Amino acid sequence: MQIYSSLNILANKICGKNNLADNNGQKSVTNACHTLCSPQSIPFYGLHNVNKLQSANNYLQKAKTESGKDENDLTLADFDLDKLDGIQQGIGVFKGLSMKEIAFASQNVLGLSVNHGCSSNCAHCFANAVPQHYKPDSDMINRVSYEDFNSYMGGYSKLNKRLGFNSLKIDENLSPYFAMFGDSDCIEMQMKDKNGKIYDFTDANEIAHKTTGRLGLFDTAGWNPKDKRYQDRAEKIVKYFSKPENYDKMCQIDISVNPFHSLNTRSIELKNEGNDKASQKFRDFYTDRMANAIYTFTPLMDKKNFHCISRAMEDSPKSVEGYQKKDLKELSDEIIAKVENKYNDDFNGEQKYIKSPEQINKYLGKLNYELKDRVRGIDPEGRAEKLFVKDEEVQKAIKKDKIESIEEFPDFTKDLKENAKESFRDIDLNGKVYINGLPTEIQFNFDNKNKKTHGDIEDYNGRLITKEMVKKAY
Repeated sequence: MQIYSSLNILANKICGKNNLADNNGQKSVTNACHTLCSPQSIPFYGLHNVNKLQSANNYLQKAKTESGKDENDLTLADFDLDKLDGIQQGIGVFKGLSMKEIAFASQNVLGLSVNHGCSSNCAHCFANAVPQHYKPDSDMINRVSYEDFNSYMGGYSKLNKRLGFNSLKIDENLSPYFAMFGDSDCIEMQMKDKNGKIYDFTDANEIAHKTTGRLGLFDTAGWNPKDKRYQDRAEKIVKYFSKPENYDKMCQIDISVNPFHSLNTRSIELKNEGNDKASQKFRDFYTDRMANAIYTFTPLMDKKNFHCISRAMEDSPKSVEGYQKKDLKELSDEIIAKVENKYNDDFNGEQKYIKSPEQINKYLGKLNYELKDRVRGIDPEGRAEKLFVKDEEVQKAIKKDKIESIEEFPDFTKDLKENAKESFRDIDLNGKVYINGLPTEIQFNFDNKNKKTHGDIEDYNGRLITKEMVKKAY
C-alpha cells in the first residue's frame, strides 16, 4: 500500500527502520497521574448494562484461563470480541463504540495529536502543516482539549484495568514510541483546560507514558529566541528531560535543522531578487534561532537518543538551488560557529552549561557529525512535491503512487483485518480514528467530537473505512 498518514511517515523518517502538571513542580504531575490511572470501582449503569458488563467479564476470565497465556502477552485479538462486548460499559470515551470498533482503533496506535499546525512553515513539510492560527470558522479546532486528552487516556486506563492487560501495547518493531504530533512542533504543543490553565509536552508525556507504557517522541525546529514564553517552556522541558527518570520515558529528542525553514526560504527568495542585505537578515534570523535552540538543549547533548535531524536535497541540477546538501553545509557551519560563541561566552562567564574547554570540543564534535555527516534526503511528499518540479521521473512516480493508492483501496478493505495488522492508527483532535492516513467512521466520544480539524478538510477521493467494514472484518 502507498497510503500514509503524517504520523505514519514520521515513524519511518525518525525512528527509521527511526497531567496534569503545573509549572511549580513534579508533585502535581505524580499526584495527577496517580488519580488518573488508579483503580476505579465499577459504578452502577442500570440492570441491562450491569448484566452485559458482568457477562463480558465472565467470558473474559474464562477465555484468559483457557488461553494459557501470561496476561502481559494477551491482546484483544485473542478474544471473541462479540462475547467481550460490554467490558467497556460506563467508560465515557468509548460510548457508542462496540468492542470490535475499539479493537480496531486500539491496534498499532502511533499517537494522539495534541496540536495541528506549525509556525515554521517549512517548504519540505510532508504533513502540509499550516500555522496554528489557521482557524477558518468557529467549528474548527487546532488543539485537543485537556479534558478530551484525559478522557482518552483515562478511558484506556480503566479499560486496561478491567482487561488485565494493556490494549494499547504495540510491537516495538513497528513503533517503540507514542507520538503526540504529526504536523506540529513540540515546543508549540499545549493544551488548555476549561479554566484556561496551560499544559505542555512534559505534562502530556507523563500521562501518555503512564497509560500506554510507550516512550515519547520530541521534535522541534527551534523558536524565536526573543519569545519568552517559548524560551521558558524550552528550558522547562530541558530540565524535565535532564532527570534520568524522565529521560528514560523518551524514545528520541530531536532538533530539526534544514534549509527549508520559512525564514531561510525567505532569505533564498530575497537573494534571488538581488536584495542581499535583506537576504542576510533573514538568514541570520534562522541561524540565530537554531544556535539558540541547540544551546538551550546543551544539557542533553550527552544523551544517546538526542539528535539533530538535518535534511536537504541532493547536489544535483534537478534540485532547487539553496536547498541542496552543499547549502545545508554552509548553514550548518554558520550555526555551529554561533553555538561555539555561546559556549565560549558561557565558559568565560556564568558557566551555566559549559565547565571546561574539553566540553566545548566534545559538543562541537557531535554537532559537526549530526549536522554534516548524518544529512538525510527528502521525499516528494506534501509540500515537498513542489521542490521536485525539475525531476520528471519523480513527478511521474508521484502521479503513479497517487493513482495506485486509490486503486488499491478496495483490496485493502477486502482483507481489512489482515492489512490492519501492519497499519498505523492515529487519533485526531476530535477523536476521529485514521488508519494509514485514511479516515474511518470510528470516533471516540470526545467533547469536541462535532468540531472539524485540518484532517477533516483533506481530499480522500471517497475512501472511507466504515463501521460495517470493521464489523465484518473483526
